[in-house]
Amino acid sequence: PGAPVPDLGEQVSRSSMIDVTPAKLADAKIRVLNASGQGGQAAEVAGALRDIGFTEPEAANDPVYETARLQCVGQIRFGPSGRAAAASVWLVAPCMELFQDGRADDTVDLALGTDFTELANSDDIDAVLASLLPDATAPADPDLLTQAHTGTC
Repeated sequence: PGAPVPDLGEQVSRSSMIDVTPAKLADAKIRVLNASGQGGQAAEVAGALRDIGFTEPEAANDPVYETARLQCVGQIRFGPSGRAAAASVWLVAPCMELFQDGRADDTVDLALGTDFTELANSDDIDAVLASLLPDATAPADPDLLTQAHTGTC
């Protein structure tokens, strides 16, 4: 009680993120935050992200929504130096709202809302993710990136 509420920052449009080249999965520093009220959900999603190839995502409760629920699919929150990592996370969470805040580091928060069900999966997404693994020899295909974001939310 009485603690300052973290600033969500500015909402970022999907169109302004579509051209951001995603970071290698191993380079993305992710915190999966539970804002849905469903116990254990953040840890479960962090495990799924680890299985995909993200390195050691952390799981915790969302400090922004400690006393309330995030009434949507969720949010991806990042600072200016975390745009590439956010683009990587956005591939598997394409229906999330995007927010850029003033954080100085390159961490990305994946906040799970009440409407979150599971991480996205498709052949296009899998192909892009494969290009973001440490042993990948070719960068992500821009056409595949665009196709990975054509699903409906």
